[in-house]
Amino acid sequence: MSQHVSSPLLAVLLVTSSSRGPSLSFRFPRRPKLEKRYSKVRYLVAKQEVKQESQPTSQRQISDSSSSEEEGDALDLDGTTDDDDHSNIDATPAPSSRKEDAEVASSVGGASAATKEAAATVEAAEHARRRKRAYEQYLGYDCETLASLLAPKRELCHQKFELVIDDLAFVGHPVCVDKDGKWDVEEASSDEELRGRDDTRRGSASGYRIGSPDHALAEPSRSSTIANPMTLFHFVLVLDRPDPSPDLPALDLTSWLQIFYDNIAFKMTAALFAEEIRCQYVSQECDKIGALRERCMDDGQSYSSFLTHANHTSSLAKSIQQVYSSISLSSNAFVTINESIEAHLQLPPMLHEPSKMMKMADIETPIDINDAIFTNTTSTKDGRVLPSRPINAEQLMHEEWSRTTGPFLLPWKTLLLLRENHEHGRPDDPDDASEYSAFADKGIEAWARKFTSLMKPTLDGVPTLADSADLLGWNLEEDIYPMVRHLIYYREARVIDVPRIQNYYSVSPLFELAELAKLSTSWSIKFLTLPPLPSFLATLSSALKPFSMQINRRDQRQLCLDALIWLLRHEIVVQMHVRLRLVANESCKRKAAIARDQERERIRKKRVLIAERRKKEEASGEMVDGFSSFGASMQAFSADLSQSAPVFRGERDEGIKTAKKDRGRTRDQSTPKQDEMDDSEDDELYLNYDIEFEQWETQPIASIIAEPSRASGDENEWIAAMVEGKEAWQTERMYKLLPFLNGKHTVDEIVYRLEWRRKDLRAVLAAFREDILTFVHP
Repeated sequence: MSQHVSSPLLAVLLVTSSSRGPSLSFRFPRRPKLEKRYSKVRYLVAKQEVKQESQPTSQRQISDSSSSEEEGDALDLDGTTDDDDHSNIDATPAPSSRKEDAEVASSVGGASAATKEAAATVEAAEHARRRKRAYEQYLGYDCETLASLLAPKRELCHQKFELVIDDLAFVGHPVCVDKDGKWDVEEASSDEELRGRDDTRRGSASGYRIGSPDHALAEPSRSSTIANPMTLFHFVLVLDRPDPSPDLPALDLTSWLQIFYDNIAFKMTAALFAEEIRCQYVSQECDKIGALRERCMDDGQSYSSFLTHANHTSSLAKSIQQVYSSISLSSNAFVTINESIEAHLQLPPMLHEPSKMMKMADIETPIDINDAIFTNTTSTKDGRVLPSRPINAEQLMHEEWSRTTGPFLLPWKTLLLLRENHEHGRPDDPDDASEYSAFADKGIEAWARKFTSLMKPTLDGVPTLADSADLLGWNLEEDIYPMVRHLIYYREARVIDVPRIQNYYSVSPLFELAELAKLSTSWSIKFLTLPPLPSFLATLSSALKPFSMQINRRDQRQLCLDALIWLLRHEIVVQMHVRLRLVANESCKRKAAIARDQERERIRKKRVLIAERRKKEEASGEMVDGFSSFGASMQAFSADLSQSAPVFRGERDEGIKTAKKDRGRTRDQSTPKQDEMDDSEDDELYLNYDIEFEQWETQPIASIIAEPSRASGDENEWIAAMVEGKEAWQTERMYKLLPFLNGKHTVDEIVYRLEWRRKDLRAVLAAFREDILTFVHP
């Protein structure tokens, strides 16, 4: 379903080092090709101008004539041409070679037999020189120079290696022997600890360190029987540095290289390192490859012939070629190292389908960053507290698309098996049969079959991840989630919401119309009684209604479910979730205003009583005690006033004037400090009114409460007006529902997290139908 994207992987190298020095033991492919970048714009020209460019005085001819032989081919990085590769259309000889060939051809045409023999000798010598250069140069460098660049010192081993030269990036993880000259697990672990590395690699999809005790070695390390034992090896990926892309604006070069390092270079190095410790596998294979290379050079064979022989002679060379061929085609690389360790290498969706990542905003609702699910923290061994999940939507999307194990897992989600007969234990896709056979009858596959047997879609739905944990008696975090990520990694399942034919579905914005013709054929073969796929999708997108109504046959409910599952497996449709928003309408705002008016009237009367009490106390001569009690009363009054609500303008002004009259009668008998307190109270009385309130106090307008769980003072009064007059159980459930009324939560999530039944939620929605807005969104 994904559109093919050209791979930036140019080559795969294996660099080794021994007492003889560093060497480039193996490289693939023979002639890596790099898309040429220009420093200035090249304009299209007319045909007559093209003829002028072919003249010897043209700038293009001058620049070509001054180029070296390696620079003649714009796409071939090594500038080599074997004698058996003349059929390649991209194998363009260098300018000097073209000139020599033309001279030889003309001389041969009209010369004697001796001249022809001399020309043949010159041509044979030229071919021999090119064959030798194919063995000695690569990527525009001498192999010895390239090996010295990629064989770091011991202090730089057992860590990430990154080198960028012009448009080429070299990424790997070099490993070496310990101080005693032995390949040891403890050496790799101690080097990482000395550099301050954690037990689990940051961002590494492998989840373990090279030489981790979790991957214990089955056999002890053999004593070295090689004349010049290998002291270092380095599995290197050569990448074409990417240009800035609108599809990945936030992905810088370091992050981009980190993806290749985590998912390919580190995993492959870990497998090779384990086999080198166990049986000196890499050392022996490199000796085979080196002896074969010397023999092919002595026999005058081309480098292409050497690669063909190496593929049949060395299992390591075959594995390296498999890795390059698979990754360069944007597919999974499944290799077996020495028939002992199985390595499954793949790149995340961010690099496979970058254009789809930009469209995800159309089908995903922004996350609630204040939700407890996204604000959980974890503590490390050294006492640091780190967030366990991203804190914003951009980070969340980047994390999901840069991982090969799927999105963040939530207990109310479920799993959609991508193979129809997965529960029978055999894949239906012949291309996946080899991958499946490698894992069949292994321990984890037995548990996987037990888990996937529960995930068969039925008319009653599919068990959620939380339900499957209860049914199997497994732990959700420790058992279910790792199993789900295992199935996602091997592309056997995908996380979705529970599919029901009563739900709403629409055509997914991620669906590529270029695939419609191919899928229409499969649809017609599988669903003979249903309309053609284009017609069915047109009907589906024309009106929003339950999926079961798209097939108006009550006796064909199972057919309806099968069609829905087929569409979901091919990512053609997406579920439209019902979401909730809280709306403060005009009636509740008027009710809240009346309540605020009544509260302010109560405070005004309380102030009058306090003033009368003060006058009586002053008249009786208890001035000191009266003043202290009056100050306490005024303090309580100010507290009530700060929480009171505004009243309508006419009644508000009348209340303030009455308060001023009452204060004027006693101003002459009060102290200057008390007068200052009264003036501040008047200012507070005016400032306590919301300016926006004046715009709708006569004709209030309905508005949405964006975050009901973090409502403002006015919004809390509106919510109180909503629940006024409701039954106790309705009020209680309404307050529990408030955190989910921001439009960012689905019905499945609400029912799971509140531990309600669906009819309980429907009862609350019916009781507050005038205050809760329902809408659909993916």
